[in-house]
Amino acid sequence: MQYRLARFPLQFIEDRWIARLDAEAPARLIYERSLGGLDAAVGGVLGDSTLRRRGAALARRSEVRAEAVVRSMDAALRRKEAGAQLEDSLEEAADDRDEAIAAKQDAVAGARERAQQRKRQAAEEADKRIAQAAKASRAEAERKREAVETAEQQRLQRINKAEQKAAAAAEAALEDARDKRAAAAAKREQAEQVEVLADAEKQNRRAGRV
Repeated sequence: MQYRLARFPLQFIEDRWIARLDAEAPARLIYERSLGGLDAAVGGVLGDSTLRRRGAALARRSEVRAEAVVRSMDAALRRKEAGAQLEDSLEEAADDRDEAIAAKQDAVAGARERAQQRKRQAAEEADKRIAQAAKASRAEAERKREAVETAEQQRLQRINKAEQKAAAAAEAALEDARDKRAAAAAKREQAEQVEVLADAEKQNRRAGRV
């Protein structure tokens, strides 16, 4: 009876505060285990088997719940660690995937760049060949034009020479004709003079006969 009176404040605390705590709250488990141990010890001293058994049962329940809490916390910790490891693994896998994607993109970009470079080189080489062909064509056309001009100049020179030769021949023929006309005129004049002299001589002879 005295113990129950002495235990009343503890029971008041239990009913007022401890009972409101979660069944697995560390403070409640410690309190119940301590109170159960106290009841079991006092029951053993007083020879109160009911109090001893009730206290031992309370202490045991508290220990079992505490062990369960510890196991639960340990499991939660392991789950957390496993979750962290899984998250790390997922992050690592994501990083590997990102690296693989980046490597693939780099490879594709490199292949495209090399293809574009080959296209540019092919276009430049084609332009060079076209320019060389055009230059060769222009050179050939220029050579042909010069050949035509040379042939035309030679033809004109031959024509000019022929014309000059013909003109010289015509001039010579004209000069010869002028000379012949002058000689003929001189002969006619001389013949006329001779005829005049002859007529004069005839007249003189006729006059001498008279």
